Amino acid sequence: QRPLGEMSTQYAFRRHNFAKFRVVLVPVTNPTFQTISETVFRCLLSLTQALATYPPFTPTMNTLHKATPAPRGFTLVEVLVVAGVLAILAGLLLPALVRGKQKARDAQCVSNLRQQFLGLQHFASSHGVYPMLTATLPVGTHPEHDGGWMYVVQNQIATTTNHAGAWRWNGIWNCPSHRRASATSLAASYGYNVEGLELSPDEVGLGLGGHHIRRWSGLDTSPVAESDVASPSSMLALGDGVAGWNGSYRDDPATLWRSHWLEGSDPDQSIRIRVMERHRGRINITFCDGHVSSPKLHFVFADEGDSALQQWNRDNLPHRERLYR
Repeated sequence: QRPLGEMSTQYAFRRHNFAKFRVVLVPVTNPTFQTISETVFRCLLSLTQALATYPPFTPTMNTLHKATPAPRGFTLVEVLVVAGVLAILAGLLLPALVRGKQKARDAQCVSNLRQQFLGLQHFASSHGVYPMLTATLPVGTHPEHDGGWMYVVQNQIATTTNHAGAWRWNGIWNCPSHRRASATSLAASYGYNVEGLELSPDEVGLGLGGHHIRRWSGLDTSPVAESDVASPSSMLALGDGVAGWNGSYRDDPATLWRSHWLEGSDPDQSIRIRVMERHRGRINITFCDGHVSSPKLHFVFADEGDSALQQWNRDNLPHRERLYR
């Protein structure tokens, strides 16, 4: 009976998708235990024979559904951990993205100045003189000056049809970091070193805008020749349109200017803050030899060292006497 019981047990449980079950009889000497073991074996044999008469077990959709464990959602702790990790990653990446965007705007501003300088250089090499601030020369003299410096420089880059066109605040004339005073402001983003260091009513300008007395007097007599610039690599030509004096700054629509006339012109400091934020306390400038630099605003408009003062003047002298009035 032992082989039959073992075969029947295996057959029944395999047929009904149960794990294999082996019944093994171990010889015992105690009559009582022998009787109990034989009784248990007979019960198991009867049970397996009875199970063998039933059809095989076939899982149904209902039983499968009950057997499949329900999907478990995220716990509150898991959600908080993931949110914390994302917040840390955002905190690490956001400053890098902001710095990358600022550097891209700075690069665009430098590119604009390089293109403007190409127009300025082409005009100077073609006519032997630098552009004037305005076209107020005596009639018949220097006919190449048919407009102000921005107009004649733009004409070297692209053909313009009017003196007050939209090109003045678009394209290479618009710094992407320049936050204008208002949405309707038409001020250009860049300026020209017209007068050099300071300029009082009785002094001749030392910049590139002409041999003249006073800025808006109309007494322009002649443009500045290329040969008048003693050190092109040290002479400011173009830059962000900023006027400044000892920590006071403001936007200037067409000139790059260091003058004491700015003192007290910005009592609430809102204009100064706007200029400081443009390039994070720096200014982009181009020199007469074409190289571009980004010094601090303080060096350009407040430093009293020789190199800071000489860069404004075509004779390459500091003219420190102009600082004290």
